[in-house]
Amino acid sequence: MTEKLLTDVEYNYKFIDERIAEAAEKSGRKREDITFLAATKMVEPEVINHAISLGLDHIGENKVQELLSKYDKYNLDNCSLQFIGHLQTNKVRQIIDKVDLIQSVDSIKLASEISKQALKINKNCDVLVEVNIGREENKSGVMPEQLEELLCQIAELDGISVKGLMAIPPICESSQKISEFFNKMHNIFIDISQKKLDNIDMNILSMGMSADYYEAVLAGANRVEGTLFGNGERAGNLDLITFAFNIYSQGIEPKLNLAFIDEVKEFFEKTTQIKTHIRHPYVGEMIFTAFSGGHQDAIKKGMDFYRSKEHKYWNVPYLPIDPKDINRDYEKIIRINSQSGKGGASFIISEFLGVEMNKDEAIKFGHIIKEESDKLKRELEKNEIIELYKKLSKDV
Repeated sequence: MTEKLLTDVEYNYKFIDERIAEAAEKSGRKREDITFLAATKMVEPEVINHAISLGLDHIGENKVQELLSKYDKYNLDNCSLQFIGHLQTNKVRQIIDKVDLIQSVDSIKLASEISKQALKINKNCDVLVEVNIGREENKSGVMPEQLEELLCQIAELDGISVKGLMAIPPICESSQKISEFFNKMHNIFIDISQKKLDNIDMNILSMGMSADYYEAVLAGANRVEGTLFGNGERAGNLDLITFAFNIYSQGIEPKLNLAFIDEVKEFFEKTTQIKTHIRHPYVGEMIFTAFSGGHQDAIKKGMDFYRSKEHKYWNVPYLPIDPKDINRDYEKIIRINSQSGKGGASFIISEFLGVEMNKDEAIKFGHIIKEESDKLKRELEKNEIIELYKKLSKDV
């Protein structure tokens, strides 16, 4: 594990922690009133333990097998391990002695099995009841109108204690819309709290993940879930990398060191055995690449204008950020083949030889490049293009 990756973890942790504190203050609470739980699916124990050393005191796994494979490697002396994914009844016995809280109880069948297995080891298991606040067919959770009945049923069981509610709202197009779901969930939480149901505590309202924890805290959540690398434990978690680059491209400082993204990507692929798509936003190998002559010409003109005017902000067509901001060079931006026009070849010669061709020279050289690429039946490398230009210059 690289030192730079650990630095990124520190940046992420500090950034999220500061945002939680800000949202807590705006909602009339203190930072210590909010619990930050990091979802750690497919994150190596070494990375998790580093985050714990920084002050992270709640982590959550959503797959039983992954939790079991990593359990002995966790440093849990000052950290609570919780289960946050859908839990099958036949797997309850495997984690009942290992987790401090199960956040996803949504049926009396599951609650009964938790009670049964907890009593076997003389334990009282704390749980949250998951509410399907968006009424989504493909999501777990009890429907809001059935919540009170389920709580009353669980209250009759021994070995299990309800400590609050959990909800994951639908993916929304705006923060206003997602706030509506959070406010609705908070109202349900308050309503149940005021009813003071026997053997039911309403101490925890867990809602909010990487994409929406700020809005969740503003709406009254006292527990939020985030991911260290945007690799969420459920579909719908925001890719923090893409989000950070999106706001960065709009001139907003994400408080992350984006220059190390390729090293983070390499570590991610190595540890998870999941390849990042070549066209993944900002991170993919070909995300800054253009083959089309029209695109190449626009990129060249945009970069020429950017440099000539010494603009403070990057504004080049088809390139949302300057590749050099993430330690990538300009060589791979323009890929030259038979479909490329004069703009691409002109860019290569200008960028790497410092020679500006006039319009007629660029058109002539573009034809030469096209013929050579057709003959070889492949794209041309930078050095081949430069040699062709040098040959043309000698012939002239």
